[in-house]
Amino acid sequence: MLVFVVGNGALLYRDSPWFRSRLETVQGLSQQTVLVTALLLAITILAYILSAATSVLLETLEGKHRPVSWFNRFMHRIQRAKLGYLEKGYWLCVYELGDVEEGIKGEPTSVPPVSGWIDRLNNARAVPRPGPRFPYPGTWLERWTWRTWRFSHHPDVGLSEMGRIRRKRAAGIAISAKLLERAVEKLEPVLAANSADKTVKSWSFLDADCDLLIESIYFSRDRYQAERIRLFNLRRFQFPVDLKSVAERSAIILAPTKMGNIGGTMRSYAQKHYGFDLEVLWTRLQNASQSSDKFYTVLQDAKVQLDFFVATTWFAVVTTIAWLLLQLLVFRRPAEFLYIGTIGPVVSVVAYQLSCRAYSVFADLMRSCVDLFRFKVLTDLHLPLPPGLEEEKAAWQDLANLMGYENTQSAPDKLISVTYKH
Repeated sequence: MLVFVVGNGALLYRDSPWFRSRLETVQGLSQQTVLVTALLLAITILAYILSAATSVLLETLEGKHRPVSWFNRFMHRIQRAKLGYLEKGYWLCVYELGDVEEGIKGEPTSVPPVSGWIDRLNNARAVPRPGPRFPYPGTWLERWTWRTWRFSHHPDVGLSEMGRIRRKRAAGIAISAKLLERAVEKLEPVLAANSADKTVKSWSFLDADCDLLIESIYFSRDRYQAERIRLFNLRRFQFPVDLKSVAERSAIILAPTKMGNIGGTMRSYAQKHYGFDLEVLWTRLQNASQSSDKFYTVLQDAKVQLDFFVATTWFAVVTTIAWLLLQLLVFRRPAEFLYIGTIGPVVSVVAYQLSCRAYSVFADLMRSCVDLFRFKVLTDLHLPLPPGLEEEKAAWQDLANLMGYENTQSAPDKLISVTYKH
């Protein structure tokens, strides 16, 4: 608030002759003291108002209130497209990982058995086979001549595939199973034809390419696995639901904004894993989390950071819009209008992204809070601990129906029974 007031005051002092003249009329220590006191009092009052309105400002960025809710239809399409892109990338990694692992494993149960890529390469390299032998190009000049000379009748030994694999491996990019399989198919007969002639100079290049191919196969498997895990966690921690709805009824839906979806992950995590309704039981969970001073301090610090970036986002947006209107209607300075119109939106977007990042940290702590302190809620309410996960889900659902929705029935003709433990 202080930065907002001082910054806008400095801009007014520079652009507004009336404001500048009013400040210059303040003379003497008493008048300056009164002005500073009034300014600090106004800042304090505005800070309290801002603190009380933080939850509303956060909900507005989540798309629950106007003016952000005016654009919900458009923003919902954007969030749905982002979710679809993440899910597509995730399943692509799953399929590619399966193909690479299948290529490594082979099909030992088929008739006849099919060896994996690694076994095929090692067997071809180790066991000599009769047949014609030919040199394998090693230097870049030999490989370029081998592939490009128009009158050359050299066989295809997988130079193109190995070149692509070498470039992808050097850049740390996962290599598709189809490219790996083509390289194995073309390199295997070359290894078999030259396996007995290790004194030939070209054998060292062939052997090195074989080692590179084997290492690239293992690297691609690990790279797809790491990317699959990354995309899975990114999807779970940024979106509360899957792209397609299912037959089971749920109160959790896709939000129109990024912050709304991050906030929804807290409720979806508690609901899916434990049947814990976070909206109904949050105040009880907050009281239970205070039993650990260190954790509650970390949770409060994360909330303070979130509130700070949310307020910064709104200040940036309001300041940008207000000064654009002032420059357009009052001061009419094209250079400053362009400057504000360029810098203001950038600052607003950066502040919003930082808000989303702070919200992600807070949401992660909230999920940990559910994991660690949900049983403390039952203890505080003098309720018995459930023996298993299914019993726990039923207990939390019954408790939410009673405390949040005033529903005494868990199913038709089945009253909810609560037994206290003292």
